[in-house]
Amino acid sequence: MRQQRRIYGFIASLVINAADADDIMQDTVSLMWDKFDSFEPDTNFAAWGIQIARYKILKHRRDKAKENCQFTDEAFIQIMERTPSVVNGMSDRITALQSCLDKLPDRDRNIVEMRYEQDISPKDIASSIGKAVDTVY
Repeated sequence: MRQQRRIYGFIASLVINAADADDIMQDTVSLMWDKFDSFEPDTNFAAWGIQIARYKILKHRRDKAKENCQFTDEAFIQIMERTPSVVNGMSDRITALQSCLDKLPDRDRNIVEMRYEQDISPKDIASSIGKAVDTVY
C-alpha cells in the first residue's frame, strides 16, 4: 500500500484515460499478489511493481491497437523508460502538497478536495456551499 501511489503515478503518466489507468492498476496489483512469492526481499518493491505495470500497460496498448494511437511502440517504450525518474520525484511533491493542504482551514481544504478528488465543477461547489462561482475559483 505504501508504494501504491508511485505505481499508480507511473501508470497514470502513460495512460490518458483514468478508467483505463484504474483498470491497469487493479490488474497490476492482482498480478503482484499472484506473483508475490517471486519478489526478492531487500529489493525495491516499487520498482518491481512498476515493472509489472509496464507489461500491463503494453498489453493494454496491444488490446487497444485498433484505436488511433499517437506513438509507435518504439516511441512509447522510450517514453515509458524515462517515466520512473519522473515518478520517483513525485513522492516528494505529494508530501509537499499534503503539507500545504494540511495548513488550509477545513472549509478551504474541503473545497479543494471536492474539486480535485471528487471532480466536482466549481459551479456545483459554489451551489453546494452557497458561495459565488468566482469565490470558489
